[in-house]
Amino acid sequence: MKRISKLWEKLIEKDNFYLAWRLTKKGRTKRWDIRKFEKNLDENLERLRQKVISGNFKTSEYKNKIVNENSKRRLIYILPLPDRIVQHALINVIEDVFTKRFIDQTYGCIRGRGQMKGSEYVRKHIKKYEWCLKTDIKKFYPTMDQQILYDEICKVIKDKKILAMLKDIVFSIEGGKNCPIGNLCSQLFGNIYLNKFDKFVKHELKVKHYCRYCDDCVFFGNTKEELFEIQKRVENFIRTELQQDLSFSEVFRTKQGIDFLGYRHFQGYTILRKRTATKFKRAMNKIKSGKDRRTLLEKLSTINSYKGYAEHCYTYNLIRKLEMNKTIANLTIKEFKEVGAKPELPITGKKVSILSLFGKSLIILAWKEISVDNRPTAKIQFTLEDDEEGKILVVFTSSSTIRKQLTDIDRANFPIKAVLKKQGEAYYLE
Repeated sequence: MKRISKLWEKLIEKDNFYLAWRLTKKGRTKRWDIRKFEKNLDENLERLRQKVISGNFKTSEYKNKIVNENSKRRLIYILPLPDRIVQHALINVIEDVFTKRFIDQTYGCIRGRGQMKGSEYVRKHIKKYEWCLKTDIKKFYPTMDQQILYDEICKVIKDKKILAMLKDIVFSIEGGKNCPIGNLCSQLFGNIYLNKFDKFVKHELKVKHYCRYCDDCVFFGNTKEELFEIQKRVENFIRTELQQDLSFSEVFRTKQGIDFLGYRHFQGYTILRKRTATKFKRAMNKIKSGKDRRTLLEKLSTINSYKGYAEHCYTYNLIRKLEMNKTIANLTIKEFKEVGAKPELPITGKKVSILSLFGKSLIILAWKEISVDNRPTAKIQFTLEDDEEGKILVVFTSSSTIRKQLTDIDRANFPIKAVLKKQGEAYYLE
C-alpha cells in the first residue's frame, strides 16, 4: 500500500490545534493546569503551534505513578498539558491513516468498534466451533520493541516532519523497550505494533475466525490439532518477530466458556466475569451504604456505567438483587418544580369590595394573613373565572371561617377555584 505524505500541513492548522484542545479539556475542566492554560487560550495555543512548526517541540519528561488494577501494579506515565495537546493534534491527523490498514476483527481502542463489538463477535462464532485458542502477551506495553514499532510506522507514513515527531514519542523512554502506558499515542501504537501479527494470522495461518482486543487474542477452530499447530506458530512469531513472550496460551473447548472483555461467553448465553461482578457489587454496596463520598453525578455515572455493561449479558438477577433501578431512581436529579416550595410572591392587584363577589366563581391565586387594626385579616389575590382579560384583583376579609378554610389548604395546591357564599352573617368559600 502507498505510503502517505502531505500530513504536516493538516497537523499545523489552527483548527486542528483548537480541536486538540477541546479533546484534551473534555472531562477535565476543573483541573488547575486546564484553567491556567485557558486564561490565555489563543496566545498559549499559538505559542505551542509555533513551537511545533519550528521543530523545537520535544516530548517532555514523564512523571510516574503506580496504579493497582485487577490485582496488577501498573506504572503509569504522565505528560504535561502541552504534550497531551500536541499528541491529540497528531492523532487527529494520523489515526484514520492507520485504522484503514487494520483488519476488521481488531476491536481495541478504535472508533466504532470497542468491547461490545468484540464481545458480539465471540458470541456469534462460539456457537459454530468446538475448539478455541486464547492468548495474551506478557507485559505487552512495557516490552514493546521501539525500533520494531518505528519501522512499522515508517511503512505507512512518508512525511519526514511527521515521522520526526513520531520518532521522538516512540523513543521517549530510554532502553529500546517500552511504550508508556498513559501516553495518548500508546493505544494506537499498540494496534500498529500488532497489525503485522494480525496479517500473519489471517494471510499466512489462514485463520478464518479470529479477533483481538489490544494483546488479548481469540482463535476459533474445528479441531484441537489444528489449534495446537496455530499455537506453536503464534508463539514463534511473537518471540521472533515482535521480541515478546506469551503470558497465557491455552487450547480448550468452547463449551467451557471464553473469558474475554469482561464477560464469560458460553454457547447459549453470556454472563459477567466473576471479578467484574465483584467490583460491581462493591461499588453498589458502597453507594447504598452512604460510604461513597463522591458527588451525586459521579455516583450516578458509576452506576449507569456498570448497568450499561451488565445489560449486554444475563444479569437480571444481579441487577434485581442489588436494587440498581431503585438506587438510580433515588439518586436521579429531580427538577425544582417537583421538590421546591412555591415562592411567596407579593400579593398585589386592584382592591374590590367583598360584597360585590357573592355567588361569583373566583380563581384564587394566593393569600396571606395580615393584621388590620389589630384584627387578623385574610388578603386574597384572585381573578374572576368569567373575566376574559384575567384582571388580578385583591379582596380583604376578617372572616375566621374563610381564613381557616384557606389555612387548611396546602399552598402547593394553589391556584384553586371557589365560589364566595354567605349564610347569615358568616362568609365562606365553596
